[in-house]
Amino acid sequence: MENPLNFKVYKGKSALRLNLVRPKDYSLGFIFAELANLKEITADKQRNYDWENNKLGVKLGFADITSIIYALEYGDSCDLFHEFNGTTTSIKLQRSEGGNSAYFFKVQKKTPEKQLEVSVPLSPQEAFALNIMFKKALTSIHNW
Repeated sequence: MENPLNFKVYKGKSALRLNLVRPKDYSLGFIFAELANLKEITADKQRNYDWENNKLGVKLGFADITSIIYALEYGDSCDLFHEFNGTTTSIKLQRSEGGNSAYFFKVQKKTPEKQLEVSVPLSPQEAFALNIMFKKALTSIHNW
């Protein structure tokens, strides 16, 4: 059964999963984003993404979510940056210049050992839905 708190975007070369995590006790909620590149296309044309070995996960808090909403609302781009214990994560929502995608949701994670990057194109309709869902998430993560 599908989790109604998840929003998924599967594209040809990459995929994005967003999960709304509601607040518990006295802590704020957040959105957890996972991105993965295409691993293989099976003989029956099914796409398998590399969720096991090379997925990128990032926690999007209040400030991150509001920056993304602002960018989507005003047709802008946004760059976010997280650092924790020597690991840096760059989150970008970039406007596309032409083509079928309105935006690219891109995450790059660097550790002392390796670097991984995943970029997922978003159609205008997906960007529109994402904006609505992120606005709703703001009230949920504060339990309003």
